[in-house]
Amino acid sequence: MNLKFPEGKSSVFKDGKEAVDYLSSFHTETIETEPDRLKIIHYQNHLYLELYDGKIHQFLIRESFFMKLLKWFSFPIRQLDLLDNETITSICNDYLLNIKSSKVFIKLEDSEALTITSSKFSEILDIDLINKVIPIGINKLFIDDYNTNILVEEKCKIVPFPNDVFGFGLSIMNSETGFSAIHLNDFLFRYICSNGAYIKEPGHENKFYHYNLFVPDVFKRLEELINNINYRAKIIETKLRGMASPIKKSEIFSINKEIFRNTAIRLLNDVIDSDTQITKYDLMNLITERAKGLPFGLRTKIETIAGNLINLNN
Repeated sequence: MNLKFPEGKSSVFKDGKEAVDYLSSFHTETIETEPDRLKIIHYQNHLYLELYDGKIHQFLIRESFFMKLLKWFSFPIRQLDLLDNETITSICNDYLLNIKSSKVFIKLEDSEALTITSSKFSEILDIDLINKVIPIGINKLFIDDYNTNILVEEKCKIVPFPNDVFGFGLSIMNSETGFSAIHLNDFLFRYICSNGAYIKEPGHENKFYHYNLFVPDVFKRLEELINNINYRAKIIETKLRGMASPIKKSEIFSINKEIFRNTAIRLLNDVIDSDTQITKYDLMNLITERAKGLPFGLRTKIETIAGNLINLNN
């Protein structure tokens, strides 16, 4: 594959209003059409989307649109390097012809094709989520064409062991382009070494799929999480203290396998090979420390796996 794509969004903010201004600076438009009115062509290593509605409209394709179309049909991304541009273009057009939805939505950003979604896709705007949490404070925002991650300012301090302090807040993940569900998770930030972990709340579903979603449910659940954050912080502090027990090699092996399955990174091979006994707490902090230097998408996956350790056998 020798395709080139225009530069998309990729920014980090520490101020919610700056992030809203950034997102508002793009001209966005959504076009509803039939799949058979669409065609993809390649020219000088770029892909273009052609839309016919009596006349032909042409839009430069961003990588997010390309990957979303491949994701629709579960194309094995690793095989792209084996294919030439003409073959890839042919595959994309075959996929367009085989979309079963009678209508699709093409989202444009600054006249570039950003994503393609079905009529069942329920969009939640990043701007609406950001504005919802600006009043309670935002620590950091990561925005690109695939996902947006909002880290709400830590509202509680957790001290599970002497001189080891965590901030406890919320993480909101959204994808306007349809690459992932909406995740509302607790987030731990360890001050001593600036690493963190995402925590899923047992017994509660804080993951919302974009398809046929009743949007107010997301904001209602977000409000609940904001209101009872102090209660959850106390529970997590107790669980962290319970992680002082040794972890079995078999469990480390399983966690290493899960990380590899999600990221293709063998993060804990040296830990498995070592004779040193570590605790669940040690392992959680080791995983998040090693994840710090990785790209955002990979880091998020690994930090979520680390956060799952808090509920393991607790």
